Amino acid sequence: MLSVAGRAVRSAFYLTLAGYAMQVIGFVTGVVLARRIEPDQFGIFGLALSLMLIFARVKLWGFNRIILAETDPDDLKVSTQFWMSTAFSLLVFLLLLAARPLLRLIYSSDVVLVATLIAALSVFENEGLASTPETMLARDLRYGLLSLITVLSTFVGQMTSVALALGGLVTFWALFAGYAAKTLSYFVGVWAFAPRRPRLMFSLEEARGMLRQGRFMFWGGVGTFLAFQYDDIAVGTIVGTESLGYYRRAYDLSLVPMSIIGGVLGVTAATYAKVKENREALSETVSFILDAVALIALPASVGLALIAPEFVALVYGEKWLPAVPMLRILLLYSMVRPLNDSIGALAPTLGRFDVDMRFGIVESVVMLVSCTALTLLWGANGAALSAGLTVVVGFYIFYRSLLRPYVDVNYRAIFVPPLLALALGTGVALLAMKVYAPPELWGTLFYKGAIFSGVYGAALLALGRQNLISRLRRLYSVTLGAGRQPQTGPAD
Repeated sequence: MLSVAGRAVRSAFYLTLAGYAMQVIGFVTGVVLARRIEPDQFGIFGLALSLMLIFARVKLWGFNRIILAETDPDDLKVSTQFWMSTAFSLLVFLLLLAARPLLRLIYSSDVVLVATLIAALSVFENEGLASTPETMLARDLRYGLLSLITVLSTFVGQMTSVALALGGLVTFWALFAGYAAKTLSYFVGVWAFAPRRPRLMFSLEEARGMLRQGRFMFWGGVGTFLAFQYDDIAVGTIVGTESLGYYRRAYDLSLVPMSIIGGVLGVTAATYAKVKENREALSETVSFILDAVALIALPASVGLALIAPEFVALVYGEKWLPAVPMLRILLLYSMVRPLNDSIGALAPTLGRFDVDMRFGIVESVVMLVSCTALTLLWGANGAALSAGLTVVVGFYIFYRSLLRPYVDVNYRAIFVPPLLALALGTGVALLAMKVYAPPELWGTLFYKGAIFSGVYGAALLALGRQNLISRLRRLYSVTLGAGRQPQTGPAD
């Protein structure tokens, strides 16, 4: 029988495979949809989704995270969490219904209608009816099964949109239909395999306790929403749905580097919970995750920004080229967002719910002020810049409140060599383009990409071969080395 560490490693392996599978599915189907559907239609759906998420803040008290952090929650607590999640999800739908007359004064009828329908679907999502079965599967570290359900539901949703688009439905309705298919198939999947299910019981005392803990995560959720969604609302409202379509394309591409290490990020909360009493083990776990960000996500972010013009034109078509400047400005966001996602799970695990609240309040203020002002000044490019500024402020809060007091990590050893190698690789690639520029887009893409990758790798080796090999082996054991347990000890 595998130890907790072994199960965590295996879980990361499954989530990594699932992440790669969803990347392939999303990429292939996304290309088809981008070539069939116009940017403004993506903008309509994206704006509707963002409007719904404003109302969804009401239900995001982190009830499932509270249960996940518990050592052994009883049936009463689990059932209370389920009924509270369900009630709050229904409340979101009712609030949006009531707000429709006001929303129609600002937004088109299509946007308001789709937002209402998405709110109805949200009752079945992982903060609603699917929350408890998903949490129970995660508590048992059954990420292999969760990964399979996620991949299959993603495939069903994306193929639904593709089939409709190829059949002639080249509007936002094709995107909504895919979203609905994905949501409902995931709901069915987690309920079919849930190891524990809620019962017809409810405790007011447990509910009050969850609300007391959840009020901190509620504000953290507000900050998360503003950091990740307010820019969509600002662009869609101030600039228009066509610009939002371009912005969403750039934003989605900026998340690709983080999705590469999704297997590692996906098990952080459960793994932190298993080692939270041991400072050395917790420090080693955090070091593993930061290694993944430094060695994989950071170079992927820079490399993508470097080849963005050729990549977007070749893959999605020249009509999507206005997204390139936005993608490059989102580089800061793309580099820092994985750090926040990897460290943020420490807050509820360590009982520091106040950090979540502070994180949410500060990010809310930064995003509201910076995004509104910068979008008014520079349109979607300004929104992209504000996204980066907001996550930087958020990471500073996590560093001061979580990393410094609770873990011992050698940040210089983890981040300095990759950053130096990135600077050198980027500089050499840009200089090489001055010397010789291939005439074809494909040639330019591979030319820049190969030079950047080669110089980056060579520079890392030159800066510390033995340390690099040790870090890569350790990272492999945490991500792809299913069944292997990482060695403990301080970070290099």
